[in-house]
Amino acid sequence: MSHHSRRGTILILVAGLAAVLASLCVAFLMRMRSDAEETTLVEREIQSRIMLLAGCGYVLEAGRLGWDVDPHADPLRDHVEAFGWIDIRDEDAVGPRDQRGDALFSDDLVVDTDDDGTADQPAWPAVGSTARCPMHAWSRPPYAIQPTVAYNPIDVSDPGSVLYGLPLLLRPDPQPAVDNGWTPAAPGAVSDARFDEFSRGDARPRSETTGLAWFRVHRESPSVFVITTGAGGSLGYRDWREVTADGAEDAFPGPAAFAQTVGAEARLHHRIEWSPETIEQTETAYQYHLQNDAGRGLRNPWVDSPIRMVTNMSLESPGGSSMHVAMKRAPNHLGSVKWVQRLETPPARW
Repeated sequence: MSHHSRRGTILILVAGLAAVLASLCVAFLMRMRSDAEETTLVEREIQSRIMLLAGCGYVLEAGRLGWDVDPHADPLRDHVEAFGWIDIRDEDAVGPRDQRGDALFSDDLVVDTDDDGTADQPAWPAVGSTARCPMHAWSRPPYAIQPTVAYNPIDVSDPGSVLYGLPLLLRPDPQPAVDNGWTPAAPGAVSDARFDEFSRGDARPRSETTGLAWFRVHRESPSVFVITTGAGGSLGYRDWREVTADGAEDAFPGPAAFAQTVGAEARLHHRIEWSPETIEQTETAYQYHLQNDAGRGLRNPWVDSPIRMVTNMSLESPGGSSMHVAMKRAPNHLGSVKWVQRLETPPARW
């Protein structure tokens, strides 16, 4: 074989090896991209499921913790307590209602959800209304305090000091995030001039928390709610018509970009029912709610329950009743979620 022939053979071999390496690199990069896309889908699914917990918590708290009312209409009742989605004082009364029994909602149709110029929904929290909740963090929440760990550290720097090792409370603990004028040099300079700012907070979203997740709650009946959860940047808007009806076009580059955002989201739909049940801390109530027909050795083997048997067997008492660790928990004063139903397809209204 001539010298030139050997050089040609080497070039062919090198080119072949380079092509093989290039093919392997392309396959590797495609696999990495596929793994990244699958990981993103899993992350969005997990985030959307976490939002279900947030939605259930919102339903529980909103039925009883209270509602802001117009302070100009009634200055003495700017924030009032409610008594459940079905008023616990009157089972025929749809809540939430205040201490006087007055409804904290109106059934009047005032919300136009499809931007056709006609109102088709009442305002939240009336039956048939919808609450949209983007889950970004505020720049400063209401009543925020400074993140200082120790306002009054014990001085251990100078053993000869009269203050050495003494737990002196020289500074207020905690202190508001909004400056109230207090300083160690002039403790009497405290002012309530910025209290409204302190109590109101700063609702501007923190940029690193926007476009991550949201949930929305549609009140289907007095005690049944449809919770839709999502992980993505649509801010919980159902479609572009709802965006335009809310006047939020500036939040998105346009309808095409919004549709692309919605297509990349993981949207889940669930239906839940709220119950005023709180479960008191007594063995009788515990047996009624948490025991079942796990065996005839129980005091009442025919009691229906969603829990089959104790999960902490160390609490099992021979010859007596089964005590679940949940019995040690304090009652839930906000009520309970009676059941959760996963919906395979979106309902007509959500």
